[in-house]
Amino acid sequence: MSLAGTTSLALGALALQVKQQVEQRAPAKVEAKQPLPAQTAASQPERTGSQVQQRASPEIVAGGAATFTMCGDGKCEPPESVESCFADCPGAVTDPTCGAELHMDPQGFAVVDGRGHHVPTVGACCAACAAHAAKSKSKPCNSWVFCYMPHCWSADNGNTHLYGECWLKWQADPQHPLYGQRGKYTDEFRRRNRDKHLNGLYPPPSDKHSVEAMRPFGIVPGSRRNLSVPTHVAWMGGIMGATVDLSVQWSTDADGTMRSSAGETIVDYRPWESREQNLKRGVKPGQMKF
Repeated sequence: MSLAGTTSLALGALALQVKQQVEQRAPAKVEAKQPLPAQTAASQPERTGSQVQQRASPEIVAGGAATFTMCGDGKCEPPESVESCFADCPGAVTDPTCGAELHMDPQGFAVVDGRGHHVPTVGACCAACAAHAAKSKSKPCNSWVFCYMPHCWSADNGNTHLYGECWLKWQADPQHPLYGQRGKYTDEFRRRNRDKHLNGLYPPPSDKHSVEAMRPFGIVPGSRRNLSVPTHVAWMGGIMGATVDLSVQWSTDADGTMRSSAGETIVDYRPWESREQNLKRGVKPGQMKF
């Protein structure tokens, strides 16, 4: 079987798992007035300031004892799912070399465009980055980002990013990594961007890559999009070799500034602005390059 065929089967199997996990996913057709529920505000935990208003869910284990899982603790544990706890699920990659971080989109020069590069799992995306780095002398992949939802919300509303997209990127100095977005979107961010994916159409039948990605989730090619801004960044990304402190929570403001619960602030680098403009906004000199 060809690689394309293997990937297609894997995507189909994984899509079935997602459908079983997300019990209330949209029916066979994604209608204009029914957004995909896993990223809607109603299904997400709310935060006040930097604190998560955590929800405890009991789980009965052997012997009749009850254990509790906490949505918002950074761990995706049963019975939590993408639907019930978008803040924590589906969880991060276990391979430490991937530098994986849930709800993160790294910056970088795209050495492989994810819109034509679909893989079945986030682990496969990390592996693709490592394979690219092993064979590429010029701009080897050292950062990656994976779309794990049927439709991943993004600020570039001219594109529709679909499940399995795996972007491979190169950053000039991964010891000082560049990030585009991290963690939870602030209320102001969501307000300003509320309509970016509430209009426009899904890719047409002629877009074979997209049709293959949409089919397992029943998204009709050419149908109207209707996706609200999620509470958190709807991607999982990684800086190869980076160490991620999962206890630190991040948020992304309307102006792109990222702030952590540990007091760190990152101002996003904008390559279309001059050095002086970036410095004036507070971008660190070491972050002003891909």
